[in-house]
Amino acid sequence: MSGVTRDRLLALLVAATALYWIAIYRFGELSGGTREPEVFFALVTVFFAALIVVAFRRLGGAAATWAGFFALTTAARLLMMRHGWLECFAVSGTELREGLRPLAGAVIGLQGILAFVYGRRVLALIWRFLASPRAILPVLLFFASAVHWTLVAAQRDVAASQEMARVLRQYLLIAAFLLVDLAHLQAFFISLKAETLAKAKGALDRSITFTEDARPGFEWGDRVWPAALAAFVLVASYAIHVFVLEGVPHVPDGIPYLFQAQCLADGEVAAPAPDPAVADLFEVYLVDQRDGRWYAITNPGWPALLAVGLKLGHPGLVNPLLAALSILLLHALVRRLRGLASAHAITAMLAVSPWFLFLSASFMTHLATLACLLGAWLAIEVARRRATLALCLLAGLLLGEIFLVRPLDGILAGLFTAVLVALSQPRRIRALVAYGAGCMLVGSLLFVFNHALTGDAFTPAINAYIAELWPGSTNRLGFGSEVGNPPGGWGILDPFPGHGARDVLINTNQNLYHLNFELFGISLGSLLLLALALRHARWSRLDRAALAFLALMALGYNLYWFSGGPDFGARYWFLMIVPMLWLSMRGAQCLAAGLTADSGDRSRLFVVGLLLATVTLTVFVPWRIETKYRGYRGFHAGYHKLRASGQLDGAIVAVEVDEDVDFATAFLLNDPLGPESAPLVARVRTPDDLERLKKAYPDRRLVHLIGPSRSGRREVLVR
Repeated sequence: MSGVTRDRLLALLVAATALYWIAIYRFGELSGGTREPEVFFALVTVFFAALIVVAFRRLGGAAATWAGFFALTTAARLLMMRHGWLECFAVSGTELREGLRPLAGAVIGLQGILAFVYGRRVLALIWRFLASPRAILPVLLFFASAVHWTLVAAQRDVAASQEMARVLRQYLLIAAFLLVDLAHLQAFFISLKAETLAKAKGALDRSITFTEDARPGFEWGDRVWPAALAAFVLVASYAIHVFVLEGVPHVPDGIPYLFQAQCLADGEVAAPAPDPAVADLFEVYLVDQRDGRWYAITNPGWPALLAVGLKLGHPGLVNPLLAALSILLLHALVRRLRGLASAHAITAMLAVSPWFLFLSASFMTHLATLACLLGAWLAIEVARRRATLALCLLAGLLLGEIFLVRPLDGILAGLFTAVLVALSQPRRIRALVAYGAGCMLVGSLLFVFNHALTGDAFTPAINAYIAELWPGSTNRLGFGSEVGNPPGGWGILDPFPGHGARDVLINTNQNLYHLNFELFGISLGSLLLLALALRHARWSRLDRAALAFLALMALGYNLYWFSGGPDFGARYWFLMIVPMLWLSMRGAQCLAAGLTADSGDRSRLFVVGLLLATVTLTVFVPWRIETKYRGYRGFHAGYHKLRASGQLDGAIVAVEVDEDVDFATAFLLNDPLGPESAPLVARVRTPDDLERLKKAYPDRRLVHLIGPSRSGRREVLVR
């Protein structure tokens, strides 16, 4: 038996053993056992690390070992994280002794020793990188994105010196991890077999274009690549939606979106309000009852798209389909702007982004805005080449839809796109008129919707709702002591009262931190490639446009008091993902340009990127699933399973819960405009509430449910 075969068999044996324990653990969980997410994640990591060793074995035994070990060290790093809304590394002695952290610390220590022995050249490369005035921006980006400054802002009861010391330890730890990871990847880079890479590159070049200097024309792989990535994104995001998020929202905003979508699917903008005697039992966040009507106060653009999914019976497929469409649109756009190789690269980066995949699996609004923006930019680029005003009109229609979904996104992206139209179109004035007409044609529907709900086209439904919910506070753009939720209302998500300069700093830091962590999910930091672009790139017109869009979106959203919080990453900044990917791609190209073309180093760099993408999908994504999104914030599908079983048909359902999100999940069963079999679901807190509910709906049978937040059980109990 050859050494290669023996090594592969050993790795497969390890993978099979890990898979066995995964199955045992999962079976125990399904049988009512206690779920330990970190243990399950560790088993999954061992399984995938062994498969990575097998997959990379042809590139050299040492390379395969370094690759598998990188997966393990990435998992160890993630196990050292402290979970919650303010993620950071565990640094106290008590925290470091918890759970699997001693084992994770040992793995990281071994990585540090090996990296020091095999990757010492990294220090010289880092010094060369920093020894330039152009390194100032990347260094500032590191300090702005590596650590949550809210660690200090939220701890007002702790001495500032203690908190600053804690933050400093975080910076030092992250810098050390960055150096060790770079050394690890350099060791992997060097260990790759040049002759094997040369053969693989030759075969790859005959099927797909991955370098700009490749011969012109489409290979068969060039046609398959965008469709394959779109299919992967569709399947992966829908699988997360079904098996992890259980087909229900995991952020409170998703509840009113679906309620409004149900009304629109039934042909109305509002439903009849519940009986006034029990109206308080049907209250849920962002859903209002006023003047005998029951409606969500959210904007109509996204619920209208969800309504289509509801009519077809699959609302959860809307975002995955929009995500797949975004892949195709981005590929078509970048292929026209920079060529096939860049289009392949940037779409691959988008497809493996955890931020993109998890948002694509949700009921949030952001994929609709991304698909519309990419469609608009593609229409403008095609119009530039064909001088077609109809495509400028189409771009305006798509930007109008963004305004219907997320008005501030629509305004900011609309202004930027108007500049693109003015600078790119041969018939500038006519193109701007066509674009503006499209924007107004669709965007004006928001005012029609406002009039239908409030009687005033310029008064959104949210105004009266917020005035009652937060007396003395306002939900508006701008600065002031009264702006935002009441002081202390959202805790660490908005640590300071009002909205001022310090809020801008904290919000910017929160979004940059989440971008750095979630964009690619790599332990090096997702903004590393962007930092390389800032340090090395010679800015083209498109690079400057990407930077301008980033600046515009950041400045625009700093006029708003809330950052978006930790739900699904820096979601308020989601439209930045395209310029972020563009500049990250440019950073990778700058790195490749510094390598000798005929030495095989560029092929080695490609394999390093492949390893990082593999580790993101097999380590970071499972970690996010197990430690965050499974059961996130207490949302669950228990009530929906009861509804599917028919036990709630035609009933008035009284739900006892201790947490608002527990009732919010049950609230989604309400369909007051639907068939008679649709239940009505209310929240009861006292026996008097139960009696009022019976009296208000005497013709409906009563079903009394106890939610998990009240019972402490995983399933919903029927009393």
